[in-house]
Amino acid sequence: MNTAHTLASPPRLEFWFEFGSNYSYLATMRIEELARRAGVALEWKPFLLGPIFRELGWSSSPFVLQAEKGNYVWRDMERQARKYGLPFNKPSAFPRAAVLPMRVAACSAGEPWIAEFCKNVMVQNWVNDLDINEVLNVRHALEALVPEPDIVIRQATSEENKARLRRNTEIARARGIFGAPTFLVGDEMFWGNDRLEEAIAMAASAQGNFLEVRTMLLSQVGQ
Repeated sequence: MNTAHTLASPPRLEFWFEFGSNYSYLATMRIEELARRAGVALEWKPFLLGPIFRELGWSSSPFVLQAEKGNYVWRDMERQARKYGLPFNKPSAFPRAAVLPMRVAACSAGEPWIAEFCKNVMVQNWVNDLDINEVLNVRHALEALVPEPDIVIRQATSEENKARLRRNTEIARARGIFGAPTFLVGDEMFWGNDRLEEAIAMAASAQGNFLEVRTMLLSQVGQ
């Protein structure tokens, strides 16, 4: 990690996430507002966890492969969602395929509506227990955000954009990302929803207000 480089960088936060990741749900629902309050620019970085897990030798999520960890995580999700005032229902399928909405996120990461789209998809998965890989549901997630959802979906399924999502995943792996959500401030890595406030505070430190922002953020979650 090159902290000196990090502190000299502009206050930007990279948010690496996956719609099939339960802790990414919590971070997705919170990150835009926290970054805005801290004056930190947010970069949405969708990537696929499956290829990374396979490279690590796992056939599925560790929450599936390790029963004790799986039992723990669903109880933890109930507690964490309650803590943040977010709705949560354990989905009937986990991990749920999310290639299509991830492709939409990859081709739309710079759009002003990206945060709302991601929240819509997360709610479909983690609250309404819908198949988020279905075209119909992806269209519904886009309907209030763009005039022609089907155009966005066609762009998302282009070969160029498929390659973009693969490239994001390769970059994530090359940068040492092993799970989601992961936050990067320069080369400084923070893993897990419970490190979101620390990551934003680190990004804000480039503006010289690290302690002020950290205190503000941690007070919001009662830490």
